[in-house]
Amino acid sequence: MDSNSISNDPLILQNKIMSFQAVIALNDNYREVKTWYNQVRFWKKLNNVQDKEELFGWCKSKVTGIAAKALFNLIDEDEENITYPTLEEMVAAIKKAYRESDYITNPLFELKQMKIQKNENLKKFNKKFYELYDDLEPQEKLTVSYFDYANAIEAKEEAWKGVQLLDPTTDIKKAMEVAEKYENLALRLQARNITKSTKRNISLPMNNQRNFNINNNLASSEKKGKEPWTNSKNDNNGKAFNIQTCYFCSQTGHRKYECPQYNRYEYLKFQELVRNARNVNDNTTSYETTGSRSPLN
Repeated sequence: MDSNSISNDPLILQNKIMSFQAVIALNDNYREVKTWYNQVRFWKKLNNVQDKEELFGWCKSKVTGIAAKALFNLIDEDEENITYPTLEEMVAAIKKAYRESDYITNPLFELKQMKIQKNENLKKFNKKFYELYDDLEPQEKLTVSYFDYANAIEAKEEAWKGVQLLDPTTDIKKAMEVAEKYENLALRLQARNITKSTKRNISLPMNNQRNFNINNNLASSEKKGKEPWTNSKNDNNGKAFNIQTCYFCSQTGHRKYECPQYNRYEYLKFQELVRNARNVNDNTTSYETTGSRSPLN
């Protein structure tokens, strides 16, 4: 660092050195440019560093590898004077150097290739997706729409359906909030169905015993040469056929999972959950706006 570009006051210099130790160092393996920029900007404001040459000297001491080459290329030198870059110009050059290097993937390309797994946490995926989006250049952000986000979460069926209902001009952050809301509703429905299934399974030991007794009766009937007992009727030709009975509507000819009334019941139940979730969010927002206490608390 050029000794002419820094203050001659020993106390001020000592404070600068001590506070600058908190700034992280950038290298080809550690590329947290955003963190580095925020720390340098805070240090610059704290120590009131206005001289570009002095700032450049401090910055280059915390940068090595590709980023260091990018900084030196910013120096504009002619016969009479030397022009040093601003902090923002240095950050832009470092980001560009990292992006063009062979060591990392282009953030825009990586963003377009992101796909959530079926069992992956949607909230964590959204955080990673938005961090990549936030690091893009302004012109690159214009090429990313909520359609890209919808394609990325296609494995989450309910969340994907919710995003498809949005207006095409919806921004990325709003689409993420809607996707998380529909995902939470789907998880609640799934938990409720598991609870019901668990309650039904409690009676399985008795059902198994009943089936065992029926099988024994059938076996004994066959040994005696009698017609085994079956839950069936005969058609006009004397052939036996099984009767399917729906346990939801008690009508014959179909089973519960094929029942139109049962499917409509499940659909209306899901719609009711959606409306309740929206009402809770609207009430919470109104109470936060008026400053009064929410009845949910």
